[in-house]
Amino acid sequence: MKNKIKIIDAKNIYFEKIIYQLKERTKKGYSRAIDLFIKFALEHRNKYLDDVSIEEVRTFLNELATSTSKQYANKVYSIVKSFYQKLSDYNYYQGIIPFKPYMLFKLEKKVKYYLQDNEIQRIINLYNRKIERSKDPFPYLRNKVIFLILLTSGLRCNECLNLKINDVDLKNKTILIRNTKTYKERLVPINQNILEEIKKYLEIRSLNNKWDTDSLFFSDKNKIYKYDSFRRSLYRIAIKLKVNKNHKLFPHNLRHKFASDWIKYNSNMFKLKVILGHSSIKTTEIYVNISDADICEENKNGKIKNVSKYKY
Repeated sequence: MKNKIKIIDAKNIYFEKIIYQLKERTKKGYSRAIDLFIKFALEHRNKYLDDVSIEEVRTFLNELATSTSKQYANKVYSIVKSFYQKLSDYNYYQGIIPFKPYMLFKLEKKVKYYLQDNEIQRIINLYNRKIERSKDPFPYLRNKVIFLILLTSGLRCNECLNLKINDVDLKNKTILIRNTKTYKERLVPINQNILEEIKKYLEIRSLNNKWDTDSLFFSDKNKIYKYDSFRRSLYRIAIKLKVNKNHKLFPHNLRHKFASDWIKYNSNMFKLKVILGHSSIKTTEIYVNISDADICEENKNGKIKNVSKYKY
């Protein structure tokens, strides 16, 4: 007789022995999704993993899609299916996996928002005004440099915020990314114009480094400048400048903009995959946005001008 595993025990095993190396933020997202499933299962008197039937999974996903969204239900589907699959792969579970492909909801393809060049220039201009007029220009110059690094190098925001001062090689014009989502170090090039902005920042940084930290970026209140702090600063900028119709701007929008511009000007998907730190080219393809207008312009003019088009 096969060993039965309680759902609660399965979650503990999954987090403590299988995905313990993942980032805390990722694990929190997984935990929320799995907890929703566990709550549903226990309410339906399913104490063990293999007690949950295929029909019950369909009911769970349908209810979740109604109370949240189809998109989120699909996300939970992927997380909990992987939860089952990994437990099976590691021989903690020998039952069926009740999550089937046909359970995924079909989603309407929405046109993704990509930052426009004129919006980017307006944001840079706003940073410059703040730096010039403020008695304490440090936070504005710091945020400007973070913004420019994300825009021109394709780093994930947390990769940028976790940089150490020695990770920036001014001589060879590269940034070494150590703390990555895939746990693989990589080098990315720095635009010469951005290099000059980093040098300006380093001068002011040395005057504000109260804690003698080796972190490239830090806040006024603690040693670490956190993702949410930078995200909120972008949110305020988006509202002030009325960026996109929803007045929303996230750090990841800058990574998407970099990827689209890279393909537009360089047309090499495989190099882009390495720069973005993706393990699969399929992930890279999601980031790319080439409009009909871009294609027409390239066909008309040949190679499009270099990506260095902003005044810093």
